[in-house]
Amino acid sequence: MRSENLAKLAVALSGIAWGLFWIPLRGLNGAGIDAFWSFIIFNATPAIILLPLFLARWRQQRAGGPWLFAIGLSMALTQFFYSLSFLHTEIVRAMILFYFNPVWATIMARVFLGEAITPIRWLSIAVAFSGMFIILGIDKGFPWPRNGGDWAAVVGGVAWAAAIVLLRHHQDQKPLDLFLQNFMCTGALLLLLLAFTGVGGAPSAGLVLSQLWWLLPFIFLIAMPGVYLSMWAVPLLAPAIVGVLYMTEISAAAISSAMWSGEPFGVREMLGITLITVAAVLESVRDLWRGRRALQP
Repeated sequence: MRSENLAKLAVALSGIAWGLFWIPLRGLNGAGIDAFWSFIIFNATPAIILLPLFLARWRQQRAGGPWLFAIGLSMALTQFFYSLSFLHTEIVRAMILFYFNPVWATIMARVFLGEAITPIRWLSIAVAFSGMFIILGIDKGFPWPRNGGDWAAVVGGVAWAAAIVLLRHHQDQKPLDLFLQNFMCTGALLLLLLAFTGVGGAPSAGLVLSQLWWLLPFIFLIAMPGVYLSMWAVPLLAPAIVGVLYMTEISAAAISSAMWSGEPFGVREMLGITLITVAAVLESVRDLWRGRRALQP
């Protein structure tokens, strides 16, 4: 039970790290690098840094077999499509459509892993969705997919649900190798993207290098630890609860954007964050209560 609760904390912290990923993208954009190349630079830099370690562990990577690659690819597709969605649709729409992944993860876990869908799990999802809708707002109605960016967010959410289920099913994979596969597959997808789109409008090497003094600390202290926490913790948890716990990203994004970008933060945001937090701990509280009852004479 302790390791499961520790895993839940790790996933929640990983979600918080993801909620801060807008900072380097905004920072690169503010330095004169357009949104597309900000996305490329932020995602390619960890792949370049980790390439020597990936090559050094090539034997372990091969031992992981095709499932290790499948997990790495599904995680890379998650990051790839989710990030692309922010370039081609409204941020609010991208986040709402992506964060339907707890529903996809619940269904996939039921079909492929035979995991029961408990009432408390559906309640957690419903409470988390309520908090998300309150923070992001649904004043204009439900954001049904209507453009390429919207569909990219949906595909990213489905890919993340698939990654969660694969991680749960193949718990024998080592976190370090999963961690490396995530970034290497992301780097490969970026090369394919550049092959199709070309390198027109690329920023100068000098401009990129001038941003590394703050970008590298962010990658080493926030981005990489956030991904590694996921690789260790996700296999230990039911896929549905992982999706709910990752909604801490929305809370982190709301708080950090209010602190550093002057975005509005009031009663609506506080209520939404509270509901997401309640959803994240709901199942743990239920388990703790049951454990105490079992210990009673």
